[in-house]
Amino acid sequence: MVEPKGFEGGAQPNVTKSDKKIEIKERKILRILLADDDEDYRRHFKRQFERRGYVVETVENGQQILEKLAAGGHDIVFTDNSMPGVTGVQALRQIRATEKTKSLPVIVFTTDQAQDSVEKAGGVFIDKTTANIDDICTTIEKMTEGIQ
Repeated sequence: MVEPKGFEGGAQPNVTKSDKKIEIKERKILRILLADDDEDYRRHFKRQFERRGYVVETVENGQQILEKLAAGGHDIVFTDNSMPGVTGVQALRQIRATEKTKSLPVIVFTTDQAQDSVEKAGGVFIDKTTANIDDICTTIEKMTEGIQ
């Protein structure tokens, strides 16, 4: 992919217009690792995140999260909890126990009653039944502030 002149290295322009003055701020393009065993959810959220300028890689379960994170290259994990094999919370615990990934932001997006488990493991819980994409993206932006 050819990057626009002046925005090499993954920076993305964020243009705001106020009182006839245009201010351009650089914003890093965030790389999300999205995990869900439901193909429809993966496809939906991948499309929604990409429309908002994120780069998204998808996996189907917690074991694949751990394998992808071992290779590096992600700024945040957005995962379902209820997946076969390694669940989102189990993956979160492993992420926190690994030196390389212990400070990586993790959102567990699920319909089950996992809020306590998620928060105790050091993640952020978002309820699938009530959240909307704008709120999710706001949370992602807050959790990744300062990532270079």
